Amino acid sequence: MSPIKAVAFSFLSTWMLVASASGVARTAEHPHATEERNESVRSALEKLEDGEAPNYKIAWSDLDGDGRHEAVVLMTGDAWCGTGGCTLMVLKQDAASWRVVSRIPACRPPVVLLDGKTNGWRDLAVVTQGGGEVSQKMTVLKFRKNRYVKQHEMAVDASRQAIIP
Repeated sequence: MSPIKAVAFSFLSTWMLVASASGVARTAEHPHATEERNESVRSALEKLEDGEAPNYKIAWSDLDGDGRHEAVVLMTGDAWCGTGGCTLMVLKQDAASWRVVSRIPACRPPVVLLDGKTNGWRDLAVVTQGGGEVSQKMTVLKFRKNRYVKQHEMAVDASRQAIIP
């Protein structure tokens, strides 16, 4: 192996180790597989928008520990946002389609992946606000009764494991 290839391999191996240790799902997938997955989610979201191209930010993470990534989607279009924020959705792939696991209204970025788990799913945190108040804390989202629900506010380092900044 050439010295350049050895350095590149070492760098890539270290990066993948650091990424997996951080708890944020990052994989070295084939670019076409990622494009196909992104396109399949886009198609599913277009069905929710009656064929319109939706505006959203997306992150991928294995939230339920099954080895497959779920889509964490912050909808940013007018139909999905209000004064309190936008709708956060979690989608899980079922065969060739996507199923909406959760819709959480009035969320603001960052979306943070927490270390804890509830009912086998990773906990998330988002900034929430309502009633004209701007919170400096984040609301923890826990998986209960087959969906994510807002639990309690807590101080969270938003730079830590932010999957949607």
